[in-house]
Amino acid sequence: MNTDNKLWSCVAAITVLFGAAMFFRDTVSAWYTNFAVALFGILILVILGKPLLRNTLSWRLMPLLAAAAFGVALVAATHGVYFVATQWFPILADKVTLLYQVIEPMPPLAVVIGITAFVVLAEEIVWRGVAFGLLEKKLSGVKLVFSCTLLYCIPQIIAGIPILVAAAFGLGLLLTTMRLFSSSLVYPTITHFVWSASVFGLVPL
Repeated sequence: MNTDNKLWSCVAAITVLFGAAMFFRDTVSAWYTNFAVALFGILILVILGKPLLRNTLSWRLMPLLAAAAFGVALVAATHGVYFVATQWFPILADKVTLLYQVIEPMPPLAVVIGITAFVVLAEEIVWRGVAFGLLEKKLSGVKLVFSCTLLYCIPQIIAGIPILVAAAFGLGLLLTTMRLFSSSLVYPTITHFVWSASVFGLVPL
């Protein structure tokens, strides 16, 4: 098996494991199973995917701050859109409440932030790092962005949570576009962390 096939096998396995972590949320805490999968994914792909990841870690201070600010703006936009949408479609509030019930019981906030950091890092390495690098050999532009985004949605599809599929699709498009134009994994990771830590921990909907 060549290196690319090994990496695709790892991406597929980690994708299924992330999906399973959410699918079995009623049996075991999704927080800790996601953390375990994230740790596994980071370790194996940093080792095997090093050639693909080596050139994705460049960053500069101002774009880094801009990525963090964009994350904050995205959180504000998410809250604003949610408020307006629930005025027109009250059933959406029930769907979001159900989403938060999926991730209960919540660990202490510091643990939530720590786990979120690991999960975000793993997701970026898997889908905007290794999968992006592999697909980039055959695709470009819009096709590359959509392909990576669809792969990113698979765990939520496995989990059977439609609102998370929608959130993953929208967020995935933004983050993969950032990855495409910046050629860096650092900036989408920062934006992703700010948004996830806020929406699932600091300032939930």
